[in-house]
Amino acid sequence: MEASEKEFNIIKEKLASTVDVLSFEVDIYYAFSLTFARLFIADTPNYKMNDGTIGATRSSWTYHTALALAQTSKMFNLHCKFESHGKRDAVIETADEEPEVLLFAEWEWDYEDIFGNGKELEKLKNSCRETRTAEAFLLVYCPSHKFADYITRIAEFWIKGFRRTKNPPSLFVHTIIFEQQKYVREFERLKTVVVNPTEVWVLNDIYFPNL
Repeated sequence: MEASEKEFNIIKEKLASTVDVLSFEVDIYYAFSLTFARLFIADTPNYKMNDGTIGATRSSWTYHTALALAQTSKMFNLHCKFESHGKRDAVIETADEEPEVLLFAEWEWDYEDIFGNGKELEKLKNSCRETRTAEAFLLVYCPSHKFADYITRIAEFWIKGFRRTKNPPSLFVHTIIFEQQKYVREFERLKTVVVNPTEVWVLNDIYFPNL
C-alpha cells in the first residue's frame, strides 16, 4: 500500500464519525487545463480596447493562446511544441528523454469552422486515436446565446467518435463566451467543459476583469 493511500485511510478512520472523507484526484490533464484558464484570463487587461471592452485582433488572441499554453507547460515542467505532429496547433509533451504526448491542442477564432472534414475536432479525434497517451484541448469563441447548443454539438461529436473505445480520451473545451456588439466581440467569461464518452463535467465560469 502506498504512503498516500495509508494516510488517506488513517484520515478517513479518524474523521469517519464526524464527516464523509472522500478521495479526490486531480490528474495532470485537469490541473493543466485549470491552470491554463487562469493564466489565459490573467493578462487580458493588455487587450483593452478604446471603448473599454476586452478584445483585440484575431492574431493577438492567437498569440495570446499560444503564450498561455507555453507558460502553463513551463509551470508543469512540460514541453510545448507548435505546429508539430501533423501540424497540430500545439502538442504538450513530457520532458523525458523519450517524451510522451499528454495533450493535442487546437484553437479557432471562427467558432463554426471546427466542424467538418479536416477541421479542428476531426484533427483532435484522429490524433488521440493514434496516440493513446494523449487527451485533447480545444479553445473556441462563441456568442452567449449559442453556447448551450454549440457545446452540445461538440460533445455529441466527441462521444460518438470514442463511444466504443476502451479508456477514451477526454476533450477539454475552453470557450470564450462573448456578446456581439456590431463588429466587436465583447468578451464576457471563459467556460470550461470536459467531455468524455462516460461523463461530461461543466466547470465554473471565470469572468474577464472589469476594465
